[in-house]
Amino acid sequence: MHLLLYLIFFALLDKSGKLLAATFILLSQHQNQYALIGSSMQDVNLTYSEIEEELSVARRRVVELESKRASFSDAEINFLGAQCHIINSISWKNGIFNVPAFGILVVTKHRVITDVNSGLLEMLGYDKNDLIGNSVEMLHVNSDSFLKFGERYWSATAKQRIVSTEWPLKRKCGEVVWVKISGSALDAMDIGRGVVWVLFDVTDQKKAEIALGESEDSFRSFFESINDIAWVVSNDGKIVQVNHSVQEILGFSLQDILNMNVIDIHPENVRHEAVTIFADMLKGKRETCPLSLLKKDGSALPAETRIWKGRWKGQDCIFGISRDLTLEQEALQRFERLFNSNPAPMALSIMPSMKLIDVNNAFVEITRYQRDEVIGKTSDELNLFTSHDKYCDLLKILSKDGQIKNSEAQIYDKDGNVHEGIFYGEIIESQGQKFYLSVMVDITERKQIETSLQKLKNKYKNLIENSPIGIFESTPNGKYLAANPSLARIYGYDSAEDLINRVSSIESDIYVNESERTQTTDQLKNCCLYGLEQRRKRKDGTIAWVSLFMRSVRDKFGNINSYEGFVSDITDRKRAENELKESEEKFRLIVETSNQGIVAVNQYFEITYSNKIIQKLAGYSEKELHELHIDSIFLSCGEESFSRTIINATERSIPKLECRIRNKDGECFWVLFSSSPISRLDNSSGGAFIMITDISEQKNLELNLLMLATKDGLTGVSNRHHFMEISGALLSSATRYNTEFSVAIFDIDNFKMVNDTWGHSAGDMVLKKICTLATAEFRSSDIIGRLGGEEFAISMPETSLENAAAAVERFRTIVESTIFEYDEIPINITISSGVAACSKHTKAIDCLLKSADNFLYKAKRHGRNQTVTSINAKQETDYPDRWPLNSLKRRSS
Repeated sequence: MHLLLYLIFFALLDKSGKLLAATFILLSQHQNQYALIGSSMQDVNLTYSEIEEELSVARRRVVELESKRASFSDAEINFLGAQCHIINSISWKNGIFNVPAFGILVVTKHRVITDVNSGLLEMLGYDKNDLIGNSVEMLHVNSDSFLKFGERYWSATAKQRIVSTEWPLKRKCGEVVWVKISGSALDAMDIGRGVVWVLFDVTDQKKAEIALGESEDSFRSFFESINDIAWVVSNDGKIVQVNHSVQEILGFSLQDILNMNVIDIHPENVRHEAVTIFADMLKGKRETCPLSLLKKDGSALPAETRIWKGRWKGQDCIFGISRDLTLEQEALQRFERLFNSNPAPMALSIMPSMKLIDVNNAFVEITRYQRDEVIGKTSDELNLFTSHDKYCDLLKILSKDGQIKNSEAQIYDKDGNVHEGIFYGEIIESQGQKFYLSVMVDITERKQIETSLQKLKNKYKNLIENSPIGIFESTPNGKYLAANPSLARIYGYDSAEDLINRVSSIESDIYVNESERTQTTDQLKNCCLYGLEQRRKRKDGTIAWVSLFMRSVRDKFGNINSYEGFVSDITDRKRAENELKESEEKFRLIVETSNQGIVAVNQYFEITYSNKIIQKLAGYSEKELHELHIDSIFLSCGEESFSRTIINATERSIPKLECRIRNKDGECFWVLFSSSPISRLDNSSGGAFIMITDISEQKNLELNLLMLATKDGLTGVSNRHHFMEISGALLSSATRYNTEFSVAIFDIDNFKMVNDTWGHSAGDMVLKKICTLATAEFRSSDIIGRLGGEEFAISMPETSLENAAAAVERFRTIVESTIFEYDEIPINITISSGVAACSKHTKAIDCLLKSADNFLYKAKRHGRNQTVTSINAKQETDYPDRWPLNSLKRRSS
């Protein structure tokens, strides 16, 4: 009887030396028969304790055989030497068992853990003491997992040598780890001795498989759920798969389109171009195909197609997504209409270069540039902004906030004229490209809104006219008996016959809400239906709005035989009503938030609308304003009424006029207004819109500026510049028409002593009172001016020298007799004057004033408080103290 044990170790290493697979085979030779005790460490796991026991038995047997070595044959001796070498070379405990590349788990028939290696401890995060002696259930995710694993694989180890599967286990921290687990009974003949399991961590691989499965599921869900048209095309151009959108959008069935060539899905006139474009796309020269697609009814669908290479069901293919651009084109057309018809200057620039790609008509009108002069250039290159720094500031705001709001700036037009504007701007995106849309509100000259209002009315003028009418007859249980082609077209069917044959139940195939038909037929029991608006399903699944006129047809006994009626497609009207409502809301928002007063009047100029701004300006409530005529609050401009002014301004295309408004309290203030007529559909007058801007502050500012420019700030009389300008004009007029003209210069005697004695405040009081007396004494046509300090001049048109001298002398006596009181202290003031008159040789006001100034000097030199002219200067060598007033007459005032 011979017992030989063979432990054979096979290892498979990769190029880096990493252990890929290990195989242990323990053979027992007993009576020339070999039994397999262990196998692959990847497919069959060994337990340390069982193998250790077998090795001990083998060692003892070898010792026994050594003692009988003398009786063995040469072959038996060689075999025995090989066995000794193998047994002596194995260091199981410190070697293979503790290789960290995989985990080893030894479990009894009662599922109790008896041994583990370091690889398992590291893999699951346990200490050895945590596991030895405990049920293997603790490594399973839950009890169900433990029971299922036992049911499937424990008994299987007795039926087959190797059991292998993937299973989720639980780390000590609670985290789930997926393992590749292979097991084998310690004794193939006796499962009761336990099982050894070898575990490899395949969590990353499992996650990748799960992610891949989810990715494939997501892609299929995406493919079927997207609203865009999705294609799968073979490399030879055959369509092998499409999503549901092909039927909904293009009208083709799956049988229609499969195996068609992708080029044939384009209109015939662009197929040659499509071949070239798709070739360029496959080469990476183009990203999209802008060509339209062909619908089943022969019409063209505007679309944008993108393609990429991939694999479908294991075969190389080309994926394509075609996006329906119908709504975008409609939106673009609406945008272009609004863009070009907007009365505010607008410009569209491409980002980030900020080069202009389009401008509207208002932009051309205000800047005087033609489109081809600005397209492709930036505002900076055109020197459009008067300040380069302001232009840079606007770009910074746009970069930071993504928009520009209420920013004031100045721009030049082509002729160099400056326009004030308030700028608004926003970044918009289309097909992956960013654009900057800027709008300028011209506050230099407000634009009329007549064109935009007229277009707004015309836009909705014919929305519900000439709608096609569908005619039908149906049974009470919901089957069409008859229908006309218009009804078929409304519901999207090819013909009336197609509608009748395909619609088996009106309730489910036509009505969006099936319960609506029951409600409709219930109403027909008592009356006919007129203009009932409901939704209907078209053949392609889209929804149509209809207006229903319907009645019941009864037999002679009053029983309902059928229903007949008319259907009008009001889908466009419904859409238009929504757009109109949105437009009216936008218009109302613009009007109500405008910083201008807005008034609408009818053809009789009765106020029919007013916004809050004009209500506040006029001080009336909305109701009170709507009971007034426009002439009640707007004052007449000249000799004509305000309503007549509006008519003339409209006929003459006058953009803006100034007028005054009288508010409810009777106060008047200045406004700037512009008007635009409102026309009816029959082109008759429907009244007018009036835009009002309060310019009271501006008017007051103009008066203040005029005062500052012409009046002396202390005394209120003309300043030197204004006096010289007016006096020069009066002198020129007198010379031209040969009329008399005189001037006088006077100053206050010993004025310095007043300032030195009582201070400059006293001096200012004297100057102001002198001017008050002069204004009261001299005529309104006389010009009084302060030349400087205490020196004043008076221009007296149509006045001779004698009368001028008399007037000045009277004024001197008034000053002399007036008590100037400062802090209850009386101050006596006198003046000295010089008077001169023009002659035909007088050319300039300066010369005439110089003559008067010479006489003033003589009056000062000869005692002050007197008036000197060329008359008494020649007649008297000693100047009189007083002018002989008795010989002169007072001038007419």
